[in-house]
Amino acid sequence: MHFNEQDKARLAQAISEAEHATSAEIRLFIEQHVQGETPLARAQALFEELEMHKTDRFSGVLVYIALADHRFALVADPRAAHRVSQTFWWQAALIFQDALARGAVNHTLGNALIQLGQRLALIYPPNQDQINELPNDVVFG
Repeated sequence: MHFNEQDKARLAQAISEAEHATSAEIRLFIEQHVQGETPLARAQALFEELEMHKTDRFSGVLVYIALADHRFALVADPRAAHRVSQTFWWQAALIFQDALARGAVNHTLGNALIQLGQRLALIYPPNQDQINELPNDVVFG
């Protein structure tokens, strides 16, 4: 799957829109195949590599997608992820599972990101003085 500049801009805008609903800092990392053992292990390594653990309120959330493999993982800062049950994360993951299953990922991912932002407001409520600590652009591997 190829993402043109318009697709990339649309996804960055979706991340920005998602972050308006929450104080979470969302990043999207896309590659064709899982590099490593599992999507979760890859996402955990990328979380550190992208320095998402350095947010002031421990509010980093990484969405990792391996397009050709139809696999993904969600990783939140472990210092905050425990605030909700595993069920919360399974339900959030279903959003992306559905987006990948529908195809046309360059279109469905934007909506999935916005829905994720709405869900994340439960553990990372919006904050009046929040600043954008991490870039909203999509990272491609």
